Amino acid sequence: MRPGQKLVVEDDENKSGRGNAGSVKIDTITIMDSLVAETSWTKDQLVFADKPLVDIASELQKIFGVKIIFRSDKMKQVRYNGSYSDTDLNEILDIINMSKPIKYHREKDTIYID
Repeated sequence: MRPGQKLVVEDDENKSGRGNAGSVKIDTITIMDSLVAETSWTKDQLVFADKPLVDIASELQKIFGVKIIFRSDKMKQVRYNGSYSDTDLNEILDIINMSKPIKYHREKDTIYID
């Protein structure tokens, strides 16, 4: 590997439902506004570079302990860019909504995206 590269190991699901190491590849790191997306979490920052909303939702669920339910498969594939630090979940959702509008509502620890 060279500077600016990362090793990516993708999980392959086998028939038993257990994830096994699958394909391995070397890829370039993602830099957005001088922030490295892959290591931004070490500085309490979130960086999304051309990422589909379904992937962003997955990260938000882990970080904020919420459940995000999509009612539209189309919305899962809408892509976003952004970097966030010291931001709460509601602010992140509002910023995403300003960038490319989404319809969502929150009920306690569950967020519904239409």
